[in-house]
Amino acid sequence: MKAIDTNLLVRVVTRDSPKTADAIVAYLEGGDSFFVPITVTFELESVLRCVYQWKRPQVANALNTLLSTATLVFENESEIEAALDTMTTTRAGFPDALHLLLAQLLGHTPFVTIDKAASRLPGAERLTV
Repeated sequence: MKAIDTNLLVRVVTRDSPKTADAIVAYLEGGDSFFVPITVTFELESVLRCVYQWKRPQVANALNTLLSTATLVFENESEIEAALDTMTTTRAGFPDALHLLLAQLLGHTPFVTIDKAASRLPGAERLTV
């Protein structure tokens, strides 16, 4: 299975270049499945939020749409879904939620942070500095 880079997914969800986006969609719908590494998902969320200035609901909607795409196979899909849920229902951001969930998956808790919102998540601990 081929893996895909962040830039393909950015073009598809932002459609900032419709011709490029259409070509990528046609490629992705060509019958093969594509692996999306966790690092690509992490970078995609960051690019949409920081570069494109998308708000949390818009980012969550785009990622959830991609997660439901049959030809895309996301690494740690259930943790991504849980992090998106956390991002939309708490003040914690997607990165911290995902960090925590992946640490929990591997049995490395508590997740120590100085971030107030992230420290309120179950399994997190705030380091006061």
